[in-house]
Amino acid sequence: MTLWLDHGVDPVAAGYVYLLLPGASLAATRERAGDAGWVRVLANDTRRQGVAVPSLGITAVNFWRAGRAGPLAASGPCAVLVRERGDGTATVTVADPRRDLDELRVVWRRPVAAVLDAPGVLAGAGTGARLTLRFGPLAGTAGASHTVTVRLGSRRRRPGGDVRVRHPAGG
Repeated sequence: MTLWLDHGVDPVAAGYVYLLLPGASLAATRERAGDAGWVRVLANDTRRQGVAVPSLGITAVNFWRAGRAGPLAASGPCAVLVRERGDGTATVTVADPRRDLDELRVVWRRPVAAVLDAPGVLAGAGTGARLTLRFGPLAGTAGASHTVTVRLGSRRRRPGGDVRVRHPAGG
């Protein structure tokens, strides 16, 4: 298959978005095309690319440099994947594919009641009206993913305080 978009000669302020559906049948492709709200593009520029799929509870952003996209913000280049589960919990997974960050701060504008599980590279977390995650050096983790599991809070909840994250010995 060949995809081609005639964007003219030297376009200015132009853009487009496409969705890959590997293995999708013609019927499945038509169904997705007919539901424009299934996926929301949060950002698509030289600083960040991100999408949300509300029906699946997924928000994913690649930050090419510090910035904000939808409910997520990051202090440096990284990949962030949020998965909200039906049981009142969510996971926030962060990676440093460039393998050069000495520290990283990620903010998710979503009420969070508590951090339930965290990797050893998490230096601290703040919960309440939004989640703030402070990661220590990621450069030495070979670009690996680091997942934090949280208990979601009420969307009407007021800001709380910082939470100190303690890790078991060796973890």
